[in-house]
Amino acid sequence: MSTLKVDSLVEKTSGNGVHIPEHVIQSTQNAHYSPTNGNLTRVDINTLNTYTDIMNASITTKSANSKILVFTSCVAYSGSNTRGRGKLFRNSTQIVFDPYAWHYTATDMQPWVVNFIDTPSVAAGTTLTYKIQAANAQNGTTLSLKYSDSMGTTFNALTLMEIAQ
Repeated sequence: MSTLKVDSLVEKTSGNGVHIPEHVIQSTQNAHYSPTNGNLTRVDINTLNTYTDIMNASITTKSANSKILVFTSCVAYSGSNTRGRGKLFRNSTQIVFDPYAWHYTATDMQPWVVNFIDTPSVAAGTTLTYKIQAANAQNGTTLSLKYSDSMGTTFNALTLMEIAQ
């Protein structure tokens, strides 16, 4: 058995350093919420089957051919039966489509949760922007995303983690 002791370890994101597969190189999060009352970020969609941008987050890769672990949590509410479709994009490429992202009965409030490992196959230094879009799929209703009202706001986030390969 051997013991290796070092003062510091330099990650190999380019050039020199140690390459450690499957570890998190970096993470970023775009979160929408407030501990106080008010409508800070709510998006109301009345039009049927028209997609609207809800939130986005960007990450600039530190390593070539990394995977990006994408976590979403986006809360919706409607006073009547809720039917909403969700899409997740990397730049202009749709990578997830969920026709039942929000699908529940009146006065329920639920998040659309996506945990997705993306393999964009890009060079180090490439900026990737991930975006959530939503569409109202229930005629005659309003789909409220990133819900907030006079009581406060729900927690909504788009989190990105770069994973070394």
